Order: sequence, then C-alpha cells, then structure tokens
Amino acid sequence: MQTLKLEDIYTGGDLGRRAQLNFDRLETEEYRPDKVFRDTRYSWPGDWEGRTILGLVLLAQATHLEPKYLEEIMQKLPEKLNENGYMGRVLEEGIFDEQQMSGNSWLLRALIEYYLWKKDDRLFHIIKEMVDHLIKPLKRFVDGYPSRREERIFDGEAMGHLADKRVRNWYISSDIGCLFIMLDGASHAYELLKDPELGQVLDEMIQKFSGIDLAGISFQTHATLSALRGIIRYYENTGKAELLEMAEKIYQLYIEEGITENYSNYNWFGRPTHTEPCAMVDSFIAAFGLWKNTGNEKYLDDAHHIWFNSIEHGQRSNGGFGCDSCSGAGSVFLNSSSQNLYEAYWCCTMRGGEGLAGAAQYSWLMQDDQLLLPFYNESIASVAFTDGEAVIRQSTRYPYEGSTMLEVVRSNVSAVKKIKLFLPLWADASRAQVKINGRKINAAIEKGFVVFETGFAQRTKIEFSFPIELRSKPVMNRHNTQGYHTFRHGTLILGIDHAEQEVGIDGARKLIHQGSGKYLIEDTDIILSPLNDVINMSAPQFLQNRKQILFADRES
Repeated sequence: MQTLKLEDIYTGGDLGRRAQLNFDRLETEEYRPDKVFRDTRYSWPGDWEGRTILGLVLLAQATHLEPKYLEEIMQKLPEKLNENGYMGRVLEEGIFDEQQMSGNSWLLRALIEYYLWKKDDRLFHIIKEMVDHLIKPLKRFVDGYPSRREERIFDGEAMGHLADKRVRNWYISSDIGCLFIMLDGASHAYELLKDPELGQVLDEMIQKFSGIDLAGISFQTHATLSALRGIIRYYENTGKAELLEMAEKIYQLYIEEGITENYSNYNWFGRPTHTEPCAMVDSFIAAFGLWKNTGNEKYLDDAHHIWFNSIEHGQRSNGGFGCDSCSGAGSVFLNSSSQNLYEAYWCCTMRGGEGLAGAAQYSWLMQDDQLLLPFYNESIASVAFTDGEAVIRQSTRYPYEGSTMLEVVRSNVSAVKKIKLFLPLWADASRAQVKINGRKINAAIEKGFVVFETGFAQRTKIEFSFPIELRSKPVMNRHNTQGYHTFRHGTLILGIDHAEQEVGIDGARKLIHQGSGKYLIEDTDIILSPLNDVINMSAPQFLQNRKQILFADRES
C-alpha cells in the first residue's frame, strides 16, 4: 500500500488553505536564514533548524510552491555543523545530551526529506556523518539511560530544559524521554542507508524504550509518539512482527492515559498541564501508520478524529499552531493553555507542516492496482495504474456532510479497476450509497471501506454518500473526569462557545441541526458547534473563548 507522491496531488479547499497559511508563516522572520540558526547557547541544537527545514520541504511539495529562503538556509547549513558533522557541542566519548539527540533527529529527518525531494548528493555525506558520529556512538550506552522516576526532574515548562547535573553518562531533560525522538530520525536514516550497525543501535534503543514504565515515569507524550512513529517505520523496513505488536501496545497506552477528550494530548503522562500540536501530529501519523500496517479500521477512524478535533483546532489564524488546555482533565472546558502558548512558534508551528502535508498525501493511496481513499479532501490527483493514468478530481462536503464525488478529468486507462472508499465506523453502512454516472450500484463493505469496480472513461462521475447524525461518546482517558460525554456530528466534536459556566442538556430537549455541523438546543439560543473553526478567529477572539465540550451523563 503506497500513498501517491505529493507532486501528483493538488490540494484545494480547507486543507489547501491551511497548508498555504502554514507555508506563509514559515516564511516569516523567525524562520529566515538570518534567524533560523540558533546560537550556541540554545539548548536544543538542531531542533529549530530541523523542524523548519522539514516543514518547508514537505509543504513545498504539498502546495507546489518554491520556498523563498530554503535554498539559502541549505547553503548556510554546513558551516553551522560542528567538526563531527552535527549541531551542538562535541562531548567526551560515552557522554550524551538527550536534547541534542532530539534536536538533531529533526535535522536528520529534514535532510533526508530534502535529499529525497531534490536528489542533492551533497546532503548524503552529511546524513551519513550524522549517523556515524552522533547515533552509532550510542551503542552499548542506551541501556544506562536514566529511566527511574527518582532520576528525573519534573519542573518542565512548554519548552524543556536540561537538568543541572548529569546522571551517569547522560545530560537529561525535563522533557522526559526526548532521547527517543531519535528513533524517528534514526529509523528514517536506516530506511535510506540500510546500515546494519545503525540497525543494531535501533534494536538497543527500542529494547530500552520497551522496558520503561512510560506512564509511571511521566514520559513526554511527544517523545513517546515520535518514538512510536520510528518503531512503525523500522517495522516497515525489517518486517519484525514484534515491533508492530509493540507499536499497538504503545498507542493503546496513549489512548487510555495520554489523550484529551478532543483527541489532543497531555504534554506528559500523568501531568495534564497543556497540549502540544507536535504530539498531535505524531498521533495522527502514527494512527495512519498503524492502520496501513494492520488493516484495523479503528486506527484510521482515530486519525480522522485526531485531525478534525485536535490538529485543526490547534491551528491559529496566522497559520501557526498553539497549545490548549487538556479537556477532560478536571474540566469540561477547552481553551488556550495561556496567552504565551497561543502559538508555539519554536516547535509546533513547524511540525504542523508535516501534519498538513501528511493529510494531503493520505487522501490518495494505491494497492495492487486498486485506488483507496482513506480521507476526503478537495483535490486533483494523477493516478498511475498498470495500464494507464487517470487524472481524478475529488470534491467533498465531509466532515459536515457525508458526500464525496470523484470525476475523471482525463484518462487512458482501459481496464475496470477496484475502488475503496473509507466509511467511518460510526456511519450506518446500510444507508451508504454509491452512484456511477447517476446510477446506483451495489458495493461491498470490507474492513471499513466501501468497495466496488468501475471503468475510468473521461467524465465518469462517482458519487459516494452516507448519513451523518448526532451521537454521543463517553470520555476516553481513564484519568479524565468520568460520568461525562461528548456530543458529535459524525467525526466532529461539538461544544458551546463563550461558556461562562457548565451547561447541562436535559435529555428531553432536542438538539436541532442547523447545518455545517451546528446544533441548536431546543427552546434556547445556545448553539453547539464544531471545534475546528479556530483558524477563523483572531488571537484575541480565541484567547477570550472558553468552549464547553463535555456534558454530564445525568443530564442526557
């Protein structure tokens, strides 16, 4: 199963607008060549630079725009590396700084993505130097990583910091576990290099990670989920079944103990201080990866909920991404974590680019000459089959309405092909409907997808529809306030804006659909609306808003 290349997908609609806004944000002053490189006092070497380059590289492909400053950044990069070819200080042999490992993991990933995009051979040498001089020295030292609660510090803020003292061979961070973000970068390098010695380091890191009590030690969820993505990628490159089994267990732990009620995250297990879009993007990519590798449609359904209720809620009107309160953790409300965290411009804004590019790419997949649509977005794609190519336009009103149309714009495909369209788990399969050129056809349901065959003659139109209705769901995280539920319009969680106090909804009162996923509480002027409209609010409007998204069961 393979996603189409971003160069073959042109995304419009709401997702295209969001990608454009984030691309524009990453071209502002903080991310330009004279500012993007941090000075030697910055305690996350490679992090700002790597996240910026990664976001720009992926968004450039998703938007088909050429970044104004990226080439200059890449030209300056080599002179910013130390004598061993990575960012930050060169420590004595056998001594490690986990924030340096974490930051350079983002730089490594950025360089690999740039290399794969531009085929720039200059970067291959830098990538290999980073692997040889930064990652491989971890061999035989990972087992000593401080993983007991008494060895850690718990005074972290939104940006982590190094502890005052070293623990054995390690300079440790308040972002507990951020060393294991390197599983993401190292697995990406392994995919490119297929280096057996690098594989041995990955094996040691994964073995250590799998033995840590992540919730008990209050691991950072961003680090947990980045590590999870690395494990999934390493599984895809090795086929080791135990890695996929491990990945599913880690994800389930996150759902049970690290997720908020709008599918965002506790920043650390057991400490619901604020959310972090970096982790939300990680969870989205991980959920999609687990679906792709297991075929379990629950993961894909999760990815839809994460996208619309968490990531889209986290994007601000300037295109950046910011941190919110942890809904359900002692509160029925959702609001900005603080004025200072309205936008986490030092990390989450850049990672948002990877999430937006992923959402565009995940809308079109191929498997055994079959076309799969796991997500629905306004887009046009060039789809290569074994016997030709078809240019297909996708139009949709999802997630507000269960309506999507595919139109063949141009085609030289001769044979009939199988198409699979995702049907959300909450949808009534008996009422799902497919029409080809206006005529209803029979379709099967297989593992969460509506499946049928069709030709691809020019101007062929395929209409897919399913009903979206109001539903409710109890809280997900076992640590969150019990006895409450969310109301949902299909995938979209609903809430009451500007809630001064908790509102109870009497079970005898109807919720009347007003269109666009909004509902009026009968005999009141109170509206429940989706969470994904933050991008349309100014900063003052959002900071002054408090949205109730949980409602007491006793009232329903």
